[in-house]
Amino acid sequence: MTVAPLDLIKDYSEKCHINDPHFLGNHDNRSLLSFEPKISDIILNNRIKVPDLFSAGGMLSPRKIVSTRLKKILENSSEKMSIQFFPISLIQGKKITQGHWITNFVSFKDESLDFEKSTFIVNTDTPVKNKYGVYIDSVSSSERRRFKNLSEFLQIKNEGWEKGTTVFAEIPFIKESENDPILLFDEVPILGIIVSEELKKEMEKHGLRGIEFKPLEIPDEEWYGPNGLRKQFYK
Repeated sequence: MTVAPLDLIKDYSEKCHINDPHFLGNHDNRSLLSFEPKISDIILNNRIKVPDLFSAGGMLSPRKIVSTRLKKILENSSEKMSIQFFPISLIQGKKITQGHWITNFVSFKDESLDFEKSTFIVNTDTPVKNKYGVYIDSVSSSERRRFKNLSEFLQIKNEGWEKGTTVFAEIPFIKESENDPILLFDEVPILGIIVSEELKKEMEKHGLRGIEFKPLEIPDEEWYGPNGLRKQFYK
């Protein structure tokens, strides 16, 4: 996961009109791009060290920016192409920095999740009407549950949009049979890049900036906060 400063990005320098069909922001992840897209330069605030990984933000979301050394580690870790990389320029003051890349996620592994072991939080907001039929409030409810498989998860998730229901992954478990070192999720709301323990150790060897690793089995509410478990791993 990224821990880049929130004020890292100052602005964007557009290289084309946002309606240009070759502008990267007009293309979703999920498909391999067969052309060289037009990509905005990212203007960074001064006096902040550029991390090896950070969110592109703006119209380039939800893509990530990675350094060349991180790109090489990710590419060497797997024979499968799950991430496509395109060069991007970073501007900091009067300096234009090359050697960074923006991602295009092209292969997702939602089916690698062990749904019967994983726990999810299902939140539902039920609208409340007054005697005139006007919506005046909503009542929220929350339940913890598991799913049999990806199909059942998608059914609840897709039906929930009209009912004010959202589903979040609380404690995800990866199938024991899964051996891909890089896992990306599309339909299942798991943010970031999931990496194997072996790949994690390889990344730590290089002293990459802006990257922390949170064990999947630890819920966010136990990891973050003033008394969170994160403090046992990172200062």
